[in-house]
Amino acid sequence: MTRPLSKIEWEEIQRLFRDQNIYNVGISDANEVDDFVKINFLEYLKNNYHGDMKYLERNLDKRFSPQILQPGTQSVITFILPYYQNLPKQWTEKISIYVTKNDYHYVAKKIGNPVVDFLKKLDPEFHPRVYVDSAPVIDKYWAWRAGLGFIGENTLLINEQYGSYVFISNIFTSLQPPVENITQPQSDKCTNCKKCIEACPTQALLDNKKLNACKCISYLTIEKKQNDYSDLSNKNTNYIYGCDICQNVCPYNSNIPRTMIDDFIFSEEEKSLLKNWAIGISDYPKNLLQKSVIKRKIY
Repeated sequence: MTRPLSKIEWEEIQRLFRDQNIYNVGISDANEVDDFVKINFLEYLKNNYHGDMKYLERNLDKRFSPQILQPGTQSVITFILPYYQNLPKQWTEKISIYVTKNDYHYVAKKIGNPVVDFLKKLDPEFHPRVYVDSAPVIDKYWAWRAGLGFIGENTLLINEQYGSYVFISNIFTSLQPPVENITQPQSDKCTNCKKCIEACPTQALLDNKKLNACKCISYLTIEKKQNDYSDLSNKNTNYIYGCDICQNVCPYNSNIPRTMIDDFIFSEEEKSLLKNWAIGISDYPKNLLQKSVIKRKIY
């Protein structure tokens, strides 16, 4: 289908998101990614900054083109899921706060499914799906294209309302974006700030928005296959799953609101369980975290 979404259809899509407390939604055309993105990505691979994440070397044609990944795609709907919540300091010194109560992969698909069902009614021949770390998609690029934020020096998407504490999800559609709703990408707003680069204890962050994942604490504690933590010796860090150091010092992450997504939020009683484990007075709260993303590594 080559027609654009109508104003009424786009408003209905936005309403379906708002009903689930998702207010940052954008849309862009599904052209190939810009050449500078391709060049930077290929340089990232050439320098082996991706370490053991060899899957990043595969399907480059699909990664650079939504229309190759899913033939018939005309536009990309992008939405972000804020996940910040105030958690016990003892817990967040060891575990990244991106470990929400429920796995964001599941939550993003749950939120996106009503939109997918609506799009299927508009074009029964096309089968839209929610992409969230589930296919070769450059998520941050599409969020930037959709006007949902800019790429910070810490290489993360920074939304001016929710900072960098956001998950990104995309839905490919067979309808063109409504011209009046295409938002221009945001310009870089980090100016000369280098707080994240200076704070990184392993010097994983490089100039010009580059990351050597092989030195990144999140990579070393989550993605690296042989994880013996030897790379973190004498690095002044207690993290055992993920890392928030570069986010903690970012000015855009000060005074941001708590997530409104109930599936992410720990109750006060549950926070106490997390704290008690972190200070060593109780066992690891396995039952509490059985639906969280950390289950893939800890269990």
